[in-house]
Amino acid sequence: MMPVLRLVALMLALCAGGAQAAAVDAPFLWKVQGPKAVHYLMGSVHLLPASAYPLPPALDAAYAQTRALVLETDPGSLETPQMQTQMLQAGLSAGGLGKEIDAALYARVREQAQKSELPTSACDRFKAWLCGLTLTLVEFQRSGMNPELGLDLHFHHRAQADGRAVSWLETPESQLAVFAGMTAAMSAEFLASSLDDLSEPGWRPESMVDMWRDNDTAKLGGLIDDTRKEFPDTYARLLGDRNRAWVDTLVEKLNGATPQLVVVGAGHLVGKGSVVELLKARGFAAEAMAAP
Repeated sequence: MMPVLRLVALMLALCAGGAQAAAVDAPFLWKVQGPKAVHYLMGSVHLLPASAYPLPPALDAAYAQTRALVLETDPGSLETPQMQTQMLQAGLSAGGLGKEIDAALYARVREQAQKSELPTSACDRFKAWLCGLTLTLVEFQRSGMNPELGLDLHFHHRAQADGRAVSWLETPESQLAVFAGMTAAMSAEFLASSLDDLSEPGWRPESMVDMWRDNDTAKLGGLIDDTRKEFPDTYARLLGDRNRAWVDTLVEKLNGATPQLVVVGAGHLVGKGSVVELLKARGFAAEAMAAP
């Protein structure tokens, strides 16, 4: 099975950073020329350790050269107890995880929970998708990764302190629906892929951010294109449909006179059907700020 989780990790808030300094000055950063202003698209890393700061200089420069911030969704709403409760309720299984997946996959879940120093029953009340997210997030946090230090929140806090306008491309509820609306088969597939990655010899959370740190857009784009071919429904749900839904909003903003910094998951900006490709098709010039 192709490791879908590696794609999701860079796309949805399960991405990590290591202790090394950035190898590229402008990783996953594009300059977009609009009719009235210059804008920037930035591929987000949603979990980082404190050692990831200061950020690569070009990322701070992109913020300094813009006047408004666009995020995937409202991070403040995502952190509210109400939204956390809504996510838990959406992810609870009426019959229990053991009745949603086959015995072999359930045994793997219990084995991974034990490796993560969790009770073996940690996922028993969850649907498969929430179990996959939970087990993965635990491993990232055990490695010192912190969602409070992710790029989205970093620039959100800066924009708030500077009194800048902040908008988003989708509601927290629609982000939750990406997972909560999965079919049972897709949910089990996501869980199995998560466990595949976590059990891969030599796997470590830091390795996934190497693509970002080294600006390896070709590698991430290849993973995305493989997912699109092998799991078209999963690709459409996690990336393709959302990219298309965002573009009309982005076109309106990028046609304006206010320079925008758009910060979204890095997986949305590379591969066939990416936001960058779709914007180019709408007539925008998008220039990568670092060599691929």
